[in-house]
Order: sequence, then C-alpha cells, then structure tokens
Amino acid sequence: INAEYMGGRDQFQEKKNQEQGKYEKEVHIYKKAKHSHEERMQRFEELKKDEEWKSNNLRRCPNCDKVVEKIDGCNSMICGRDADDKGGGNQQDGCGKRFNWNSSKPYKTDDRSMPKIEMFAKQAPQLAEGADHGDYMLCDLCHSRIIGLRFQCVNCPSFDVCSVCEGQLTSKHAASHIFRIHTKSDSVAPDLLFEGVTVEPTSTNSSDTELLSGDEQPGSSCQIT
Repeated sequence: INAEYMGGRDQFQEKKNQEQGKYEKEVHIYKKAKHSHEERMQRFEELKKDEEWKSNNLRRCPNCDKVVEKIDGCNSMICGRDADDKGGGNQQDGCGKRFNWNSSKPYKTDDRSMPKIEMFAKQAPQLAEGADHGDYMLCDLCHSRIIGLRFQCVNCPSFDVCSVCEGQLTSKHAASHIFRIHTKSDSVAPDLLFEGVTVEPTSTNSSDTELLSGDEQPGSSCQIT
C-alpha cells in the first residue's frame, strides 16, 4: 500500500481482491504451461525408450539399409520376408537379398531426428506474503502470530489483531477506537487508520503507510505520522 489515499477499507479490500485475481490467473497460465511441458516430456521419454529398444533389437540390411527385426531362427536373413525354411512368406518392404544377421550394422538412433525439449524454466507465481511481525506479536483475539496486516489499536495500551480477526472488531472491541494498519514489520508509521467510514488523510509524507479513519466527525482529520 502506498502513502497516497486509497479511499478506505472497501477500496483496500478491492485492491487485495484484484491482486488475488491476478495471482490466480497467473497460476492458471503457469499450471497450463507446466502440464503441456510434462506431456511433451512424457512423449519424449516414451520415444527414448522406443529408440533404445530398437538399438538393442534391430539391425540394418547391408544391401538396402532397411531396418530389420529378427523374430527367431538362425542368422541367415532375407530382407523383406521370412527365410526359406519359414516358408518365405510375410512379404514386406525390402530388397529381398540375403544377409547374415551378425554381420549387419545395429540400428542407431539419429540424434538429429530427436525432438529438443528444453528444461521447464518458468517460475511459479508467488502471492506476496504479508509482513512477519515477530514471534512475540500475537493477535489478541486468536492468539496466533500476526503474519500480514497488523491492526493496532491506538486507544488501548496494547491491543493488536491479525487480518483474519479484523472482521470481529466491531463486536469484540470498542467501535469508536481507531486502528493503525501496519503492512510492514516495524513500520515507522501506520498504513491505514480506521473506525469504519473513510476520512481523507491530511498528509502523505510516509512512503510506507496510509491513514484510514472511522465514523466521520465534523472537523476530524487523519494524517500520516
């Protein structure tokens, strides 16, 4: 939150909702891109395994360079069909010439034909985490550590609540009290000051904070300290 007047609690919440919406949209885009990359990697791994199997089980005909698989039998091969002792059937695309299986070249993968898959380098979007106000800064309503916005009552000697419990202030704390809203730990000045209805700040000197007021009173004003 910058030091310029934002208009009040509703405007502040609207800004947070917009940030959340932007974050969720970025997450959707990120997950879609990651899923697409994972599918490409899966197909690539399947292709690698297929090529590995070919390298271990196939050879090339020394006469026409066709890829040949030996099913069973001796090492005397006929390119494109079964050997004579197998009946000579199962005609396929081949030169029909004889060769010896052991003397033929093994099948090797042409690396130039393999797809190039780059590492997935896109970073997951991060929703900015709130300030950590320290181990001893606990919410006086839920007694948990305050992470994120800290609501500090300026009328009480020591009363701070977290953003989760802020909505309970009207029923669990004096409605007329004013709260400083700290968005950063150890803030020199508050970000907002509120009771309920906005009163425009009279000054915007702080780079870290902003003021938001409560029930508007004649002549009342808020200024950044």
